[in-house]
Amino acid sequence: MPRVGFLGAYSIDNTGDAIVGLATRQQVRARAGGSCEEVVLAIDLPHGLWRHDWKGVHRVAPDDRAGNFAAGLDALVVGGGGILMPLPGFGPFLADVRVPTAWNGVCSQSTPAFDPSLAEFYADVKKTCERLRYVSVRNATTARLVRRAGYTGPLEIVPDASLVFEAPPDPAVDAELARATGKPLVGVSLGNSLRDDRCMRYYRELLGELERLAAAGEIELVVFPFGRIYGDVELAKLAASVMPHARVVGAALEAAQTWQLVGKLDLCVCARLHAALAAYAQKVPFLVLDEYLSDTTGTSKIRDFVVERDLQASYASPYVGASPAARLRLALAQRTPAAAQLAADRAALAMHFDRLVAALGLSSTGG
Repeated sequence: MPRVGFLGAYSIDNTGDAIVGLATRQQVRARAGGSCEEVVLAIDLPHGLWRHDWKGVHRVAPDDRAGNFAAGLDALVVGGGGILMPLPGFGPFLADVRVPTAWNGVCSQSTPAFDPSLAEFYADVKKTCERLRYVSVRNATTARLVRRAGYTGPLEIVPDASLVFEAPPDPAVDAELARATGKPLVGVSLGNSLRDDRCMRYYRELLGELERLAAAGEIELVVFPFGRIYGDVELAKLAASVMPHARVVGAALEAAQTWQLVGKLDLCVCARLHAALAAYAQKVPFLVLDEYLSDTTGTSKIRDFVVERDLQASYASPYVGASPAARLRLALAQRTPAAAQLAADRAALAMHFDRLVAALGLSSTGG
């Protein structure tokens, strides 16, 4: 039975990374016919905000650039998500691994493709791609970086693996929400721009409109933390403190439960990419408030996601946006899930995982 390693940010207390890992292992397992041993690997990223949990996860040293962590493996799946970053501790994602390896829709996340000071990083990206059996990235911005780094081989742009995550229904999620009325249930999960002075007017108007709608009985309002590593629980409490008709839910939920919580909303107002993906994947209308805008790439991972699917009506940014109350009312009035785009993404992911598993020689049919 082959031992397959899955290397990602799977030890940190971040819902998106956890779901990507779970979804990826589900897809590989299905195609390998259950005939592989799964080894979950994560880098011991050296910053307190990550909140590591090593239960069921093998620890990778941040300075292991030689790929010693892959000893004893027969294949390795890397990513996806934002791992192509020239930051301390991220080096093993570009390690000199000697076993068959595939990238699983990895992302560069605000790393420029043109900075001369990053020449060594770009060289590592090129060498890594040339060693891989299968190269796939999550968006056109990352593909541009990989090409500018000098890699000329086959390259796939694929949707985020979380869009095919499957979890059995969990009654704890229903108990946590405890829907009190038949009104539309609006969930709010905000990021650190809530504390940014540049966004005060934006949030005053947005949260004021949410509170007005809840006080008038037009919506039921819940605030929830999507993850833990960026102070999401504290941010949820801060948002609820200015909306007396809102209640905080989900603070004790695990990643898969948080994902399912989003699926039970009638509208999700959120700031994290995977919160938007959780809504999109479960056909829940959303309004995502982009905090990732970057002057080094001229884009963001959220912007890439919505533009590539023509979902701009579901997009706003507290840094450059205006009239958030009007955008909120429009999102509530329309509430149309993007079913056609989702079907296309899932079909693309099915082909992606077929290629990935075949490239690593893991297909149960020998393909």
